[in-house]
Amino acid sequence: MVRPIVYDVTHLIERITVKDPTGIDRVDLAYGCHFARAQRSGVFGSQYGLRGPRVISVVKHREIVRRAEAGWREHVSLDADQSFAAVNGWLDGKAASGRLNDRPIRKAEFARSLMDYLWSRRSRLAGITKSVPRDAIYLNVAQFWLELPRYFAWLEQRDDVRVVFFVHDLLPLDYPEYFRPGYRVLFQRRFKTLARWGGAFIVSSDAVGERLRKGLKAAQRPQVPIHVAALPSPLASITAPIADDDLGGQPYFVLISTIEPRKNHLLVLNIWRELAADNRCGVPKLVLVGGSGWEHEQVTDMLDRCEAIRPYVFHTTRLSSAGLARLLAGAQALLMPSFDEGYGLPIVEALALGTPVIASDIATFHEITQGCALLLSPLDGLRWKEAINAFSQRESPAWKLAKSKAAGFRAPDWQKYFHGIEGFLDSLWTAGRAFD
Repeated sequence: MVRPIVYDVTHLIERITVKDPTGIDRVDLAYGCHFARAQRSGVFGSQYGLRGPRVISVVKHREIVRRAEAGWREHVSLDADQSFAAVNGWLDGKAASGRLNDRPIRKAEFARSLMDYLWSRRSRLAGITKSVPRDAIYLNVAQFWLELPRYFAWLEQRDDVRVVFFVHDLLPLDYPEYFRPGYRVLFQRRFKTLARWGGAFIVSSDAVGERLRKGLKAAQRPQVPIHVAALPSPLASITAPIADDDLGGQPYFVLISTIEPRKNHLLVLNIWRELAADNRCGVPKLVLVGGSGWEHEQVTDMLDRCEAIRPYVFHTTRLSSAGLARLLAGAQALLMPSFDEGYGLPIVEALALGTPVIASDIATFHEITQGCALLLSPLDGLRWKEAINAFSQRESPAWKLAKSKAAGFRAPDWQKYFHGIEGFLDSLWTAGRAFD
């Protein structure tokens, strides 16, 4: 028997007004798109409610997805992406260096943001259209407001409903120093909700799966099913031709990440400062893509005040998917020096496009790169500098080897991914309630 699937879109609604989507946002949107357009019967969207989820119509679900796609500029063409045009102009030497996140908000963009905000408020206050179907699978991907157990108290009266959570990582439990003060306590409350109500879990790497099993065992839930599936690239749907050459005719590298301590931007910026001071063989350019997160001030100050790197580093908070794909495709390499991650979507995006990757030597990256990337300690600045120097020239043996390895990457596929997800959800019922 195929059970109904109820996909929670509360996080999508709340994040529609955000113009710089995170990795979790993009995963949530991918799931939202799939289930809004799924061919199978018995698929519903839902929102949080104090007395239980508000199940919404298919039409409403699809409208939410469309607004998120529009707000996050998923389908903006390359020609219409002004942020990409600015980056391209800078790489071509036709524009001064700068940071696009400081640009004034245009009136039209402000008006659309206001409209999205008002729409999201109305959507959150919308009435109940129907209750969660009996024997449904309730799927929550974004870990949104799990620290507020009142939104899940309805499950006390619904033994027929099976809850499946996507767990992105458990890093706040192990590395509280990488997160804002008090976040570990908040995340402990989230994990308590996960452990109490989760009938099954989805993760994107074995590393997260093993850490989750350890946490569930400590919470007296050792036998809960966990489905491990590598996330495909959100850029996989880009169909426009992507030239395999440098934008601006000179070498450049890309770092895609929210600016926060765990992402280790300072390592890369200090390397660029040394490259600029050396300047014997020319300095490659560096494009940073990502918004500002917790304790971003050191990186922001360096971008604003370090004269040595100013000609060589450009920061933009947002690009369309088409712009990001084009930027990655022409780069010498993607840089990802994070201290730890639950996954690494930018790595998958780069390797799927055949772009070399230099990343941290951590368990998750070993797993997801399939041996197709150069992995270095996030503390070893000297080796990172040597690798960047070597990758700056496309005639170098190091870059040619990295390019060859990237070409061998087996990119995860969205169709197969969701076929596996739905198969996992359906399989939960064949085992009856043994996993409770």
